Amino acid sequence: FDWYISDFSKALIVKSLECIMVVFSIAGTMWVLEGLGDLEGYADQYMLSGMGEISFFQMVYFTFMTISTVGYGDYSPTTVFSRTFIVF
Repeated sequence: FDWYISDFSKALIVKSLECIMVVFSIAGTMWVLEGLGDLEGYADQYMLSGMGEISFFQMVYFTFMTISTVGYGDYSPTTVFSRTFIVF
């Protein structure tokens, strides 16, 4: 089969598989981090503001999502470790 596939097709297949593996790796990591929940001592510290109760980690996450133009939607991390992982 090697001579039936062009170099471009091979490169496209490899890059597609790499992309899929990255997505699965990130999704799996987020699933584990969300499943663990907040560890003791690492929970958000909330303060009351004009926007409601907010935390530093929420604002970092919100700022990163806004600047990167991906926005925010129905699904968003709820733990500090998950938000930190997503930002970096």
